[in-house]
Amino acid sequence: MKKKILLTGYPGWLGDELHQKLSPNYEIFTTSELNLETDNHFCQKISNKACFKEFKEKFSLIDFKAIIHCAGIIHPKFNNDFNDINFLGSKKLIESINKKEKIIFISSNAVYGNIYNDFKMQNEMYSNPSNQYGVSKINFEKYLLNNHKNISYILRPSTFHSKNFPKKYNEYLKFVEKNFAILPKKNVYRNFTSVELLTDTICKILKSSVNPGVYNVMDKNRISIYEFHDIIERSLNIKIKRIYLHNIFFKFFFYLDKILSKLNLYNKNIHLLGEANCCTNMCGRKIDKIIDRSKYNNLEFSLSNYIENVYSKNTA
Repeated sequence: MKKKILLTGYPGWLGDELHQKLSPNYEIFTTSELNLETDNHFCQKISNKACFKEFKEKFSLIDFKAIIHCAGIIHPKFNNDFNDINFLGSKKLIESINKKEKIIFISSNAVYGNIYNDFKMQNEMYSNPSNQYGVSKINFEKYLLNNHKNISYILRPSTFHSKNFPKKYNEYLKFVEKNFAILPKKNVYRNFTSVELLTDTICKILKSSVNPGVYNVMDKNRISIYEFHDIIERSLNIKIKRIYLHNIFFKFFFYLDKILSKLNLYNKNIHLLGEANCCTNMCGRKIDKIIDRSKYNNLEFSLSNYIENVYSKNTA
């Protein structure tokens, strides 16, 4: 008999990738806001407390091998939604399940905050979130470490890449293809995370005796924001008009984002501009003990394959 896993956030982009990877070996139970016609799925809004009574009745007595929690919100309507969904809703979800061997939480490198130099984050327990998204993630991490430390695996990925990118990448590609890219004058380097690396790490945690704790999950090598646009140019065979602006421009939007946050307001474009000149330099000391990161596809391979798939479908 297959062991049972509860996967949140399915059929979202990441949840779908995990479902495909795990379903051959496990019986997958899922939950999300979408109403799917299957006995193993429960439709609920994670911030709706009333839903959890019915959720608990359905799932509380199931003996789960693991809960893989990747549901959450990145770009909400209101700033308070970060706390209500990513922290309070997640906490309620875990408390509703009585039997669980392992909790695997997909967190984020946002817990480290906006970093403007090449400071390497050697200590996984360090956190200094710059926005409410990062605060909501670190608050739930702390809840897990305080209440379920011996069974919790906290995975902090960076920006994901895969041959099956989420729609936001397609939107950005259409933008740069027809317009231009706004970039900081000072080139910055960032970590990226192969989805295949993340799913294989989760499989390792499920199958072997990996120690609970906090793990940075990212590709072996970083890439600069200039290189990222070089890859787009090569893949699309175009020349992007690049506008280089001083870092003060991006810091203006960073502080504007903070002001909006205090007013419980959120604007996606202001938020993204405020982060455009930030760098990430995550330490892979712990993840290297679990998995060989060097064998996974790099960003250029994923992006070129994604672009080929998108444009072949559009021209078919």
